[in-house]
Amino acid sequence: MSELPDLPRQIVKREASVTPRVLEWFRTLYKRSCAIEVKCTDGNSIPKSALMEHQRLALLAATGEGIVHKLSDEARRKQPFDAFQLVSVPAYVVACFTKHRKCLVIPVEEWRGAKESTNAPYIIRW
Repeated sequence: MSELPDLPRQIVKREASVTPRVLEWFRTLYKRSCAIEVKCTDGNSIPKSALMEHQRLALLAATGEGIVHKLSDEARRKQPFDAFQLVSVPAYVVACFTKHRKCLVIPVEEWRGAKESTNAPYIIRW
């Protein structure tokens, strides 16, 4: 099992506004366990480097041998539980293009960056 250290989380405003929409899509339409990393841009492309190495490794670990992650005890609201484990589940980078109101759900193994026109198995529009 892979365990990755907790890292400080910084979320930009555009990602903060899009992530709930993405998670709602997964909750209501995808309905399977998976790992998700959301990347947003106001432009037309997201570089491969936007997915940080520790994120790529964690997503890949979830698709194979697994990853265990401890939820922060410092959150202001109550957490549903202490930790979770993901083993052999799909993992996605969700590339969101805010000006097009469109997100592409791309398997982490296929992540090479994204353009608004990139093919993806799932597309989220809002």
